[in-house]
Amino acid sequence: MTPFFSNAFAAWKIAEALEHGGFPCTMFGEDMLLAAKIIETGGAIGYCADAMVIHEHQESVYSLFQRGRTVGDFHRLHPELLHRFGGPLRPPLDANLPFIALRLLAKTLGYAWGRFRVQLTPWLIFALLWLFLLPAITLFDFMDPDVTNRYAPMAESFAAGDWQYAFHPRIPPMLPVCAGIIAWLLSCGGYLACRLAGALFLTSGIFPLYWGTKHVYGFRVATVATLMYAGCTRLFRLGYYGMRESICVFGVLLLFQAAVRLRMRSAGWWWYLVFAAGEATLLLTRGDMASFALATMAMLLFWDILRHHHPLRTLGVTVALLVMMLPALGYNYRMIGYPVTDVRQATILRRICRQFPVLKMLENPHPQVSLDIDVPTVEADDE
Repeated sequence: MTPFFSNAFAAWKIAEALEHGGFPCTMFGEDMLLAAKIIETGGAIGYCADAMVIHEHQESVYSLFQRGRTVGDFHRLHPELLHRFGGPLRPPLDANLPFIALRLLAKTLGYAWGRFRVQLTPWLIFALLWLFLLPAITLFDFMDPDVTNRYAPMAESFAAGDWQYAFHPRIPPMLPVCAGIIAWLLSCGGYLACRLAGALFLTSGIFPLYWGTKHVYGFRVATVATLMYAGCTRLFRLGYYGMRESICVFGVLLLFQAAVRLRMRSAGWWWYLVFAAGEATLLLTRGDMASFALATMAMLLFWDILRHHHPLRTLGVTVALLVMMLPALGYNYRMIGYPVTDVRQATILRRICRQFPVLKMLENPHPQVSLDIDVPTVEADDE
């Protein structure tokens, strides 16, 4: 409250005010900003306790919320005031206690929304989406053959520690492993665990979408984009069905946020790890996402050379990606003979190795499962 100032009932020394630059151009709080500048440069402001002013308006609860939001916006845009002088809290005046509590609550909520709305918005949308997802998951059974016949039994096997049936070369491990962890933690069936895993990845995609869009287009566009994402019925169904696509969407959004931050000069090494995590999420979820992942890595390489004149950062992302995928690559190397994430990739890699014998070192000569499938032939009658 030290620099608190109100032009509604104040007197200024014109020369001193002009000496400090006058009132700054702002939507609110120009008097407080000027008073703070005067104090910080060794000047002083005074408060006359005997002076009286009568306000001829009575603010409603909503107008107090709006007033609190305006003050919160002001402190969000000028955090230096809070660091220099402390927070704006003060004891309430003598009045009817319930009425004071209601008005104080309205103004406090408005202040919190005005000051922290940028941080609160994705969490509110996250909670809103879960509010609709939980009834759909717990009250209704929308059976999907892939979930019930493939992923759910694998998740249950993972939760039980039965590794023989928890993994399969045909199915990347991301969904079975995540659903298996949920089944183990909540002691629930694999089908429910798959649906919870899909919903968790769907709702988690709100954060990279919101923050990535905000850095490019600002708060309002980010809020609208996130609301449209949360209201997309196609994505909503994929979430509570427990399908792998919701995990793929999350991986793409991780790549989007990382790409947005990496184009900034101040981006740290952390965002290169986020980029690698997005790539790993895609490759460990669906085998057919390999082409998309390869294309995004090529774009990162091109950008890295263009900006830094060397590909060292891209090489670092590649190393981090290989480390994240090492368990899956090792499993498939042992089972089907090639360090890939999907059996279809193994057939392609085998053809490449046959064309270029120098790559034979990538093959496991004694895999547990052969890629060759013997199809019985039936001779047709002459008729």
